[in-house]
Amino acid sequence: FSCCCSVQGDRFNKMLSFHCFPKDPELRAQWLMKIRRHGFIVTTSSRVCSRHFETGDIFVSSSGKRCLQPKVVPSLFHWNNFSKKTEHLEICKSESERVLLPNVEQVYNIRKLLRCFSANILS
Repeated sequence: FSCCCSVQGDRFNKMLSFHCFPKDPELRAQWLMKIRRHGFIVTTSSRVCSRHFETGDIFVSSSGKRCLQPKVVPSLFHWNNFSKKTEHLEICKSESERVLLPNVEQVYNIRKLLRCFSANILS
């Protein structure tokens, strides 16, 4: 296996574990949004490697297999320097005046909802 988010050759890294996409449609959609691969089709061999999950998201089973905690979503990628993003960016012009801007993921979600909404109205 190799990670759907990175270069080929990861499968030879013994420190990584590879995790299947969830079967739950809502959770799978969250994963797809996070990995940011336009047009990516999940197959039975599609995997996301452990480097995209936080340490607490992964546990070792009694048989020694590295597994994901329930309902976790990959969050660490090259575009966020493999670190958690804050929910909003703050631009401070002065202490009394703050502007909160949505992050890229929130803008993407809003656009996706608007497309779905307009498609339902027009059909």
